[in-house]
Amino acid sequence: GALYPMLQKLEAEGLVTTQTENINGRKRKYYSVTSTGASEAEARSNEFTEFVQTMLLLLNPQLSK
Repeated sequence: GALYPMLQKLEAEGLVTTQTENINGRKRKYYSVTSTGASEAEARSNEFTEFVQTMLLLLNPQLSK
């Protein structure tokens, strides 16, 4: 069960917001990415892409030619 703790962490950091609704007597929580969250996701994705490219070059040096 790592999903909900991660969502709570993202909410605390302001990267997602939540909306709670009662449907048939059950609470439903909907998550939305904030503009800050979208920017952070893009930055982390770019960082990961750079990491993968670096690892590929380290593991396969002939790619740099």
